[in-house]
Amino acid sequence: NITFGGRRMMNCQISDGTGILTMRFFNFNAAMKNSLATGRRVLAYGEAKRGKYGAEMIHPEYRVQGDLSTPELQETLTPVYPTTEGVKQATLRKLTDQALDLLDTCAIEELLPPELSQG
Repeated sequence: NITFGGRRMMNCQISDGTGILTMRFFNFNAAMKNSLATGRRVLAYGEAKRGKYGAEMIHPEYRVQGDLSTPELQETLTPVYPTTEGVKQATLRKLTDQALDLLDTCAIEELLPPELSQG
């Protein structure tokens, strides 16, 4: 639903069967509104906080899933990093992945003495 209490806001409630979470968007467009229509399966990413009416996420990242019978789950958890204004989660994930890929191609010298590195 869209509310106009001082500031235009779109609220979307999602549930995993164990509870309800409200996603709040202050900056949204018609495409976002249509993609989050009732009955859609959504994966939401972000910091969940306890709000006035229960759990909520402010401007979460989300992905709309295709076929409701087989959700598209990733092999790993999606990390959410602390950010500064203007830096998006997707950018931080991409940079982190690049750094980890670079580590795979580099020989890193062990700095700890053998007695400390044998665990």
